[in-house]
Amino acid sequence: MIFVDVSHLHEFLREAKPLSGIQRVTLNAVVGLERHIGPAKLRVMIFSYVLNAYCFCTVAAFLADQGRALPVLELCAFQSGDKVILSEYFWNKKVHRAASNRATFNGAKVFRIIHDVIPLAMPKLFAWSWVWKFRRFVQDALISADVVITDSEFSKTDLHKFYPRICATKPVTPLPLPHEFLSSNDVLAGGVVAAKVPAGAEELKVRKFALMVGSLEARKNAHLAVRAWQKLSTEGHENLPMLVLVGAYTSHSWLYKRRLRMAIKNTPSILHLSSCDDAGLKWLYENCRFSLFLSAYEGWGLPVGESLWFGKPVVASNAASIPEVGAGLVDY
Repeated sequence: MIFVDVSHLHEFLREAKPLSGIQRVTLNAVVGLERHIGPAKLRVMIFSYVLNAYCFCTVAAFLADQGRALPVLELCAFQSGDKVILSEYFWNKKVHRAASNRATFNGAKVFRIIHDVIPLAMPKLFAWSWVWKFRRFVQDALISADVVITDSEFSKTDLHKFYPRICATKPVTPLPLPHEFLSSNDVLAGGVVAAKVPAGAEELKVRKFALMVGSLEARKNAHLAVRAWQKLSTEGHENLPMLVLVGAYTSHSWLYKRRLRMAIKNTPSILHLSSCDDAGLKWLYENCRFSLFLSAYEGWGLPVGESLWFGKPVVASNAASIPEVGAGLVDY
């Protein structure tokens, strides 16, 4: 039996929150696995805080009512020969403690997915206490796993850089993500859901626009795009497309958030959508002139692959894993 941890995805679906990239990857992986190996060989796991243990159900039960219903769960009883796939979930101590304890899985083979090590690569963007905890959490994950999975060769290299002794004896396998934009709406509805204009973006029906998808934090460099649009606006370019930023403010610096928020507010040629479901995101990808992705550090870079999937030109930084996503199809 193959068990896939969907604990974090479950939290998003129960609250009907728009999925971030990692949650959408998890959802698509579960559905793809079920199609490939059949429902009889696959179960999804949800960590129970009451029982302090993993519980499981079928994929169908998990996705009932688009994931909003609480499925009937059974306590996991792992055995030798089972395979367990654990996604990155370091910020919850209870979950991490159980996931990093080999006794939890009773001889099953454990695969740990580590998407990136951003707090270690860019520690100035985080509180020192979180950097310290994150370093320990990743170390525990590496030690306890039988196989470590990353999204890119770059992330594999970073793990070897920060944990050379552990990775020297541990299989670290890059599994690049597909470019296909299979939205959560499509998966949960059991068919293709039509794209629709996001709420608050009706003016884009009659305006040309460029698209930048990603959380608004210093690492993603949204401020560079904003600065460029401010400069182009003041120079009086008549055909300047709007810049549409899709993502929430997640920076740990209140000053960065304040400055960026004010700059966006004072630039008429910029539209910020803090929240957008997949149907809206699909519409934006389909109708934009091109997209930007200026991040300084990524474990992969989903918006680059998604833009290319929709046939849109991409302007991107050449940092970290991003060239693995865009290859020769992107202006870096």
